[in-house]
Amino acid sequence: MLLTAALGWAAPLLWRLNSHMPGSAADIDVATMVWNVGFVQVAIESRASLLYSDAILIPFGADLRAHTYGLFPALLVYPIAAAFDALTAFNAMLLLTLVLNGWMAYALFRQIGAGAAASTVAATALMLSGPSLDQLRVGRPIFAAIWIICAAMIAAQRLLAKPSLGSLLLVAAALVAAAFTDLQMLLFTVLWLIGLLLWFVARERDLDASRMLALGLAAAFAAVPFLTIFYPAFSADAIPLATPGYQEAVRYSYRWWDYFVPWVLPHAIGGYELALAAVAGMFFLRHDSRIRFWLAGALVLFVLALGPELKFTGMPMPFAVLAWWEPLQQFRTPSRLTIPAAIGLAAVMALVADRWLSRWPARTVVWCAGAAVVLRVVLASLQHPLATQTYPVFDAYRQMAESGEAGSIVEVPFGVRSGLDRIGNGGEALQFYQHIHRRPIMNAMVARLPAEVFAFYRRHPSLFVLAGEHTDATDQEIAMDFDNILDLIGAGFIVIHRGMMNSKQLAEVDHLIALNARATPWVTEGDLTVFRITRPLRPSSSIEKRGGVSRAPVPVHDHDDWRCVLGHDRVHGEPCPVARHHVLLTAVPLAGESPERTRGKHDAAQRYLDTIGQRRDALTLPSTVMGSVSIELWDLSDPERLGSASAATFPVPPLPPGWRAPVSRLGAAGCGGTDPCASLRSISRRESRAGRRFHERPRAACHPLQEFQTVPF
Repeated sequence: MLLTAALGWAAPLLWRLNSHMPGSAADIDVATMVWNVGFVQVAIESRASLLYSDAILIPFGADLRAHTYGLFPALLVYPIAAAFDALTAFNAMLLLTLVLNGWMAYALFRQIGAGAAASTVAATALMLSGPSLDQLRVGRPIFAAIWIICAAMIAAQRLLAKPSLGSLLLVAAALVAAAFTDLQMLLFTVLWLIGLLLWFVARERDLDASRMLALGLAAAFAAVPFLTIFYPAFSADAIPLATPGYQEAVRYSYRWWDYFVPWVLPHAIGGYELALAAVAGMFFLRHDSRIRFWLAGALVLFVLALGPELKFTGMPMPFAVLAWWEPLQQFRTPSRLTIPAAIGLAAVMALVADRWLSRWPARTVVWCAGAAVVLRVVLASLQHPLATQTYPVFDAYRQMAESGEAGSIVEVPFGVRSGLDRIGNGGEALQFYQHIHRRPIMNAMVARLPAEVFAFYRRHPSLFVLAGEHTDATDQEIAMDFDNILDLIGAGFIVIHRGMMNSKQLAEVDHLIALNARATPWVTEGDLTVFRITRPLRPSSSIEKRGGVSRAPVPVHDHDDWRCVLGHDRVHGEPCPVARHHVLLTAVPLAGESPERTRGKHDAAQRYLDTIGQRRDALTLPSTVMGSVSIELWDLSDPERLGSASAATFPVPPLPPGWRAPVSRLGAAGCGGTDPCASLRSISRRESRAGRRFHERPRAACHPLQEFQTVPF
């Protein structure tokens, strides 16, 4: 019956699993969710990391630990992705989540003592509750995976009743599954488990050594992957992620009266029948401790869903306490706490309904239970209808996937979005096609990103043009910047989705492409236009001398030459061959290199450029990808050569004897005893949310640039 009810609500999607996905055209998060499934498939087949992707947000890549990733459910449907495709597997994941929500809820309600009929009715009410369906219908099934919470509660109750290795492992497995589904799901699960433990202690007034040991081991097993994998991404020593502000949490909170407004109640509480069950449960609080526990747990979560302050009053609320821990500061949507709160109301409904249904004849019970299930499906379909959408299928993407040419793709319109910031409007949805062509792209939506990523993209006026945003740069500056971008990301193709842009944006994009001599038309398919990018020959260790007709290479191998190319007009009274250059500090990671060493090498290189007095617009990649260092100089002084090969990569020359800038976090391994920097005091930097704290300590250090390898990017 539960399966039939689930499929009844999901009927609009059932026969189009390989072509459609949930949501309307405005719901673009689903494109990222499909990409998640596709990326897991690619990572498994290519034996790449499952927690880091260099396929999006190039040249940065994405740390998927801070993303709404859904690794665990994606692994569950990997066989479907391998047999069919990522879209089919994603839709299967959504249906699987919905059905498991009902089955696990039924098992939980049976375990707490409700009869089969009452458990079926309550499980249907929970499976089709508003807060969960509101996530499923827009393509976010990982936020609605309450079956994991139910499984954890079942295992924990068995563990507290009679400790055993099996129940211990089940609790730990449920917590790990929650963490690798979404960290919000882990939070919901932990809150319910804490409530269950407190209730057990209050009721039994005894927690013996065997139970304490079993609970401690279960928590320890689950804590290992969290502390070793997820926590480092949010700690003070990590690359700083943008953190939601206080007002973000207030914005995504419920108002207290939303729980009583008839047209909001299905979304806020879960359904009219759950609200009635809560009222009916009040009359049995004295007689049934089980109802007291489940109703109290639901009420606590509903209070937390009101956010850090009571709206329009400024009165602090309990949710504000969660901000004490750095990882919890990333949780900006208190309203989602109504998703696990509905479990408590559904449990109350099961216990209350069982009091009546257990007294009725079996035939009457079957008819009443069936009618209740049908009514719930009808209400869910009316109040939370499942709409579907489809993205056009382009054969050009498959041609690019099969092409032997290397190179990333510039998707137009350009769009990057996190939960807190964005560039463009809708271009991030083109991440959907990445699982088809499997080439690196810049467009993406990742839940949390370092602010440096957005700052980097915003320094490029050509990306503003591609995103449909305003820029004050001239055509010449935009054209040169776009050519630089093509080289920086190693672009092989430009893909323009004309149907996603208005006429003004389309005209600006066409003008920009026309200015670039390297973009040649390749394929036109519907409203899709694809350009192929020709790659220029670039010198590897010299810079072309500008001025007049002279193009003779001028070697750059000493400190004075660097002062010239980095912005000085004259050195020692002699004119420099180049007066204006755009300097780009980029890098390629070294295999096996620790984050501390790469950050130190990056900091040393940046200080080197700063110390020798360069005047430039420096674009610095985040230290997570810093390994070998390459400094590229882009000539801005020759308008006639816009769009042509005007870049060079240089080896970093030795430092002058008088240079004494500090070296950050460089180890002494492999250094010779005659190193001129060995007597320096190094600075170990620790970044925190409150700012930067510096701890100075003496340590032997290598020459700051001794280990650099010049690798053309």
